[in-house]
Amino acid sequence: MAYLMIKYHMSYQKGAELYTKYINNWGQDVKYRFIGYQNDKKVCEAIKNESTVRNLEVKSNKETLIIGDTYDVCRIQVRLVDQYENILPYSFDSITIETTNNLEVIGPKQLALIGGSVAFWVKTKRETGKGEVKVMLANGETKTLSLSINNHTNS
Repeated sequence: MAYLMIKYHMSYQKGAELYTKYINNWGQDVKYRFIGYQNDKKVCEAIKNESTVRNLEVKSNKETLIIGDTYDVCRIQVRLVDQYENILPYSFDSITIETTNNLEVIGPKQLALIGGSVAFWVKTKRETGKGEVKVMLANGETKTLSLSINNHTNS
């Protein structure tokens, strides 16, 4: 802080005001927006604020699984995020996984989030069609992910 006050010729009062506003702001609603530029073009943006919303996010590394000489697998990632899609790193909630009859979870069907996220794998059985993976939090929040399952000749 002293470095900034000397560099920018700030008074002690102005330095204290900045410190209070941006660092020591307990009980105040403060929102930070970070914008990344490359070659004068905006390439990314992140917003940091108090987390008031918890959203369950379930994504897959592919949408279509192909049954060939053997089964196909897919990685499913589960994250708990806030209203700005920032991961909630102190979330260790438990999840339960259910699948339709043409899919099978590789590993346990009950997992705990680690730092707000966890991933697991599912594999196909010998049945084609639409497969679904349902992920449920202990509080009842549920997300369902749909996957298409085809034979090698139908791809």
